[in-house]
Amino acid sequence: KKNLDVLNWAPGILRHWRLCFFTAIPYVEPAFAMVEPSHEDEVHGVVFEISEEQARGLDKQEAGYDVVETEVVTYDGRIVMAGVYKTKKAKPEDVLPSLRYARLLKKGAQEAGLCPKYAESLGDKYYVTPPHVRAVTLNALRECRDQGSLREWTLDEVTANEEQTSVGGWVVRCRAPFSSWRGHDITRRNLVHFRGFSVDTCDIRFPNEGFLPIPRPQSEEEMEYLAQNLDCLVHREGASVVGVLKEF
Repeated sequence: KKNLDVLNWAPGILRHWRLCFFTAIPYVEPAFAMVEPSHEDEVHGVVFEISEEQARGLDKQEAGYDVVETEVVTYDGRIVMAGVYKTKKAKPEDVLPSLRYARLLKKGAQEAGLCPKYAESLGDKYYVTPPHVRAVTLNALRECRDQGSLREWTLDEVTANEEQTSVGGWVVRCRAPFSSWRGHDITRRNLVHFRGFSVDTCDIRFPNEGFLPIPRPQSEEEMEYLAQNLDCLVHREGASVVGVLKEF
C-alpha cells in the first residue's frame, strides 16, 4: 500500500518498547496500534531498509508521528539502528482493535516469520459490539420501519448528497467520518476492507462500471462488520435512518 522498494528486511525485536492501542473510529475500527517506550516489554516486528528518498516520503505520509532512532536486535543476532514511528498526540488507552485489524496484525506477523507464539497472541483479543451500542442501532432501524411507509432510495438519490451514506441496504443521513464514505454506498468498500484487499484500488463508486451488483456478505463475521459500520453511522451526532436502498 505504501509502494516502497524494500532493499533488505529482517524480523527483529524492539526491546524496552510495548505494543498498545489508541482510540480510532468508534464502533467499527475502535483502535489502531502504536508503540511506546516501556522498560519491561518488547515488540517483535520487521526492520526494513529503503532508500533515503523513500524514507523522506514515508515520513511525510506519517506526519502524525515522530521518528525515534533506536536499536533493533534481529532474530539472527545483529544489532541495527532503525527509525521507529512514535505518535505525537495519541495516547495509549484500554481499547481493543476490530476483528479485521487483529487478524491483519496476526497475518502480517506470521507472513514475516515472527515468533509463532507472539504472532498468535496478536489475534487473541478484539472488539465485540456491546449490547447497548447495538440496541441504539436496532431501535433506529425499528423507528424507520414504523413510520408507515418505508422509503426506498435509489443510488442516484443517495449519491447526490454528501450528508447521506448507505451500507448493508440501509440509508443513513449523517456526516460520515470520512469523505470517502459520504454520498456513497460503502458496502463493497468495507467488505473489501474486511477481506484484506486495498480499498484504494478495489472500491468502486456509483455510477462507475462494475459497481452493480452490490456484493453481499459471505459469512456471519462479514455481516457483523457491516453492522458495525452501520453502528458507526447511526451513532454520529444528528444521524437518522431514512430508508432502504432499492438496489441492495
